[in-house]
Amino acid sequence: MRSALLYIAHRGMNRRALENTIPAFRLARDHADGVELDVQLARCGTPVVFHDDTLEKIFGVPGVIADYTAQELGKLVPCPSDDFAIPYEGWKPSAQERVPRLEDVLDLFDADFLVNVEIKAPTLKWRTPTTAVARALASRRGNYLVSSFNPVELARFRGLNRQVPVALLYEPNSSLVLRQGWPAPVLGLGGLVAIHPNWKLVSADLVERAHARGWAVNVWTVNDPQRAAWLERDGVDGVISDAPDTLREPIREPCPVV
Repeated sequence: MRSALLYIAHRGMNRRALENTIPAFRLARDHADGVELDVQLARCGTPVVFHDDTLEKIFGVPGVIADYTAQELGKLVPCPSDDFAIPYEGWKPSAQERVPRLEDVLDLFDADFLVNVEIKAPTLKWRTPTTAVARALASRRGNYLVSSFNPVELARFRGLNRQVPVALLYEPNSSLVLRQGWPAPVLGLGGLVAIHPNWKLVSADLVERAHARGWAVNVWTVNDPQRAAWLERDGVDGVISDAPDTLREPIREPCPVV
C-alpha cells in the first residue's frame, strides 16, 4: 500500500547500485513510489541519463557528456575515483552500469509509476536537453514530471509539451525570486504543479503557501528517517532520497525529559 508521503529514489536506488543506471532504476521500482533522474544531451543529440558535469569521477575519462555519442557513452565502464561514494561494500562494476539512454530508462516503468525527469541546463544556452525530453515524453503514456533549476527551460519545455507538468527546483543559494516561485506566472508556467526545495529551506509555512497555490512540495535530498518524519508532519508531499527503503522504517521517538 502506498504511503501518504511519496518516497522518490534519487538517481535510482543509488546506495544499492551505481546511480542513474538501469540496475539502480530497476531496484527503485520495488522500493520506492517514484524515481528522479538527470538528463543531458549526448553529442549525437540523444538524451542520456547522467548527473555530473564531467565523466571523470565515475568513468575515469576526460570530457563531458556532450563530447561523446550515446553509443560511445554506452560502452564506458565505470572506474570511480577515490572521491566517489561506492554504492555498497564489495561493489564491482557490471555490464549494465553504463550511461543509459533516456528511452531505455523510461521503458522500465509502468504507466502509474512517478518518473521525475530533471533537465540539466544550469546556464542559458541554445543546445539543451529540453527539446529532446519533450519529444521523448510526447510519444509515451506515463506519470511524468519534468523539473529543472532553470525556469527558462521549464517554460521552453511547456511550449513544446503541454501534457507533462513541471516542477521548479531550488537550493539555498538560489535567488529569492526563485524560492518564492516568482518565475511561474511571468514565464507562463501554467503547468507548474510542484516546487522541489532543498530540505533546509522547508517550513510548515512554506508548505502551506505552496499548497494554497496548488503546488505540491517534494523535498531533496532526505536520507534521515527522523527528518523525513518531521517533514511529513510539516505537510510535504514527497521526499527525494538516496535510500527511500530505509525511510519507511518506523521512527522511534526520543523519550521525553521529565
